[in-house]
Amino acid sequence: SNKTPIVGGGNGDNNGEEEEEEEEPDTPSQNENLVVEIPNWNFEEEVDFSGKQGAWIKQDGWHGQNAEVTYEPTEGYGKSACVKIKCVQETTDMSVAQTVTGLQIGKLYELSAMIKTSSITKGWGGSVYHGLWGRSDKFTGTNGWQKRSVLFVAEEESIKLGVRLGFSAGDSNGTAWFDNVKLQSPTGLYHRESEHIELYLNEGLVTIPNKTIDAWLAKLDLAYEAYCELFDFFVPFGGKKMIILNDDIDAWAYAGYPILWNRNYVKSTLLEVKNYNNTAFGILHEMGHNFAPGNYRDGEFAETGGNY
Repeated sequence: SNKTPIVGGGNGDNNGEEEEEEEEPDTPSQNENLVVEIPNWNFEEEVDFSGKQGAWIKQDGWHGQNAEVTYEPTEGYGKSACVKIKCVQETTDMSVAQTVTGLQIGKLYELSAMIKTSSITKGWGGSVYHGLWGRSDKFTGTNGWQKRSVLFVAEEESIKLGVRLGFSAGDSNGTAWFDNVKLQSPTGLYHRESEHIELYLNEGLVTIPNKTIDAWLAKLDLAYEAYCELFDFFVPFGGKKMIILNDDIDAWAYAGYPILWNRNYVKSTLLEVKNYNNTAFGILHEMGHNFAPGNYRDGEFAETGGNY
């Protein structure tokens, strides 16, 4: 499996052993605030969705003839300008997008937008998206303005991003309004990094000092280098740092780029790192999957195949 299964209860108990008294953590180092410029991010400049006037372009969508895409000067967040996608008859998967540049490869970004919805009863609803599959969570029904976002690691310096009603295999009805599209470093996350590892966690889950985190990351660096010796013909992700990010998932952790760590187990595991000098087997396990995620042919990594 490419995931570490959940074992035992989710409360992170120590089998009856006493935990040491928690220490107040240091103030974490501030993650570099990376901001990618999105032309006309707030739609204050009028667009015609053809690319002739403004960067935003209407895309070819599933049942696009069912969708009405309009520029609304006063219906946006705070009565500002916005884009509206409406589909009353049948369903659609319609988006407005542009390609932006200036991303730093290997860095974690948050793509967000303010979205409002009305009478969406089918499909994925309103979302902000990037590439083929990156998207914010399902957003249907009738809702006032909310910030919706998706995290991703930049694999190239440019990316296609946009706002969308519906999604692949999730076409939608109803109406969605979109405003204030932003692409920047995520806020509210604890961030530390070492030579080979970059850690992003919700701040409330970290209750141990920075020096303890740094010592743990140094041990993960040693494990990374040991994996490099074992797999001397392959380095995952082109040598970019492995990123660890907490998330709401159905396992203890998932391998990948980034490694996803079940938020319910972060705090208790970090306390074990502190109290018992543990290195966290689950994280070591997922790092191993990243080094051997598929079949090898003549020393080349194959995208398809088993997981060993």
